Amino acid sequence: MTTADRHPGLLLVAAAVLVVAAGGCRDDAVSTSSTAEDQLTAREWGEGLKLCLERAGVTVIEEGAGSFSYDPGPGMSRQAMGEIEAECRQDLGPLPAPPTDAATARKYYVAYVETAECLEKLGYAVTQPPSVEVFTDQFAEGTGGFWDPFEGVYEQFPSVEAQTEAEQQCMVEIEQ
Repeated sequence: MTTADRHPGLLLVAAAVLVVAAGGCRDDAVSTSSTAEDQLTAREWGEGLKLCLERAGVTVIEEGAGSFSYDPGPGMSRQAMGEIEAECRQDLGPLPAPPTDAATARKYYVAYVETAECLEKLGYAVTQPPSVEVFTDQFAEGTGGFWDPFEGVYEQFPSVEAQTEAEQQCMVEIEQ
C-alpha cells in the first residue's frame, strides 16, 4: 500500500525516505526524542516504519536501494493497515528532513502542490496545503512536520497497482 520510501519521503526521498511505524512496534535501536541532536535520520525513520509495519503483520516488499512498499498482510483489510500506518507515523513523529534553504523549500512546495493537484484529478482526497510561507519555514527547519500531499492518500488506494500508477503519474521531480 504505502510507499514507505516514495512519498515526501519519495518526493523527499525522491529526495530522502518514506515512512511509517505502529504503536508499540518500535525497535529499541530506533527511538524518538524531542531534542534536535537526538532526532531520527530519514533512514532511521524509514527503518522504524518498516519494522513497525512488519511486526504488526503488514506485508513489506523490499524494492532495493533502501526503499520498500507495503500491502495488507494475510487477512488484513486496507483500513486496518491504514490504522497501523497512522499509529506508526504517530509513534515515530514527523519524517526528518535535512535543513535546507528557503529557495529549495519553495521548489518542494511547488512540486508538492502539483502532486496534490494530480492526485485530486485522479479522484483522491488530498489535504489542503498550508501557505507557501508556513511550508517553507517548516521545511527549511529540517525537523519534519511539513505538509505532504500523500498524507492520508495511501489509505485510499484500492490496490498496490493503483498506488504505483498514481505515484508514477503524480510525483513531480524536484530539480536540485
